[in-house]
Amino acid sequence: MALPAVDSFSGASGTLADPPWTAVSANSLGRDGSGNCDVSASGDDEISVWNADTFSDDQYAEATVTNTITSADGVFLGLVVRSDGGAFASGNWYWGYTDAGGVTQIAKVVAGAVTVIATTAIGGLFAGDVLRLRVSGTGLELLINGVSIVTASDSDLASGMPGVHLSSGSGAGVQQFASFKADNDSPSPPPGTHVVSGRGQFTVSSPAWLSTAIVGRPARLSQGEAEPANWYHVGMLSWGTAANGAMTAYPVTRDLDLVEVPAGMDTLWYEFFSGVTATIVELAAP
Repeated sequence: MALPAVDSFSGASGTLADPPWTAVSANSLGRDGSGNCDVSASGDDEISVWNADTFSDDQYAEATVTNTITSADGVFLGLVVRSDGGAFASGNWYWGYTDAGGVTQIAKVVAGAVTVIATTAIGGLFAGDVLRLRVSGTGLELLINGVSIVTASDSDLASGMPGVHLSSGSGAGVQQFASFKADNDSPSPPPGTHVVSGRGQFTVSSPAWLSTAIVGRPARLSQGEAEPANWYHVGMLSWGTAANGAMTAYPVTRDLDLVEVPAGMDTLWYEFFSGVTATIVELAAP
């Protein structure tokens, strides 16, 4: 088959066919008969990897979320890259997964032993969201709708296959994926793109505009009355120069925020609410 590898999970209900899928877990993931990938056993971590193509060492896997989930205990949606296709108890792979709440992690699995190498929290997954796990060299990144939410670095696993992971203590029909796609790794973000969380600062190249996209906005943040929707206490940006200091802070209030920046700025300071990840892009024009 030719890349990209894609599956819309159409067809009658039943386990995923081999080929193009290899079940890494004891139970295979399945189709629900309505165009979704679903678990086949309650409380079971189920992983299947794509065996019908050869992937470069740098690769990604992504899947579209079927149902809205907000911090559901025992429900996990995830992806794998660089899997050797070995059994769950003895295989190797990198793993990115989330419960749509407080447990969003990147882990490595070596000979069946799981080691978490990065963790964060998000504020929910919504129907239609696209979850992507990518690996390039020693860098790993988990993204939602193209926005990075957590990154990690590890050199233990060099190659393998991508795949998909679901787990639900509530059984079938709770968490599902509507489609799957995998390919050799897409290009890294261009210069002038900064993925940040917490607080800190970085150098900018005197941009005329800044575009800020956020994910992980906690549900408890207050919403205003504006359109597009505005939120309070998401985060703040301050621009200025390293030599003379920062100007007045600018509050980031929307999931996608655009602001004009004075000429000559060379430094950007930021602070975001706990759990929020922001992708800040320097622009020459809006």
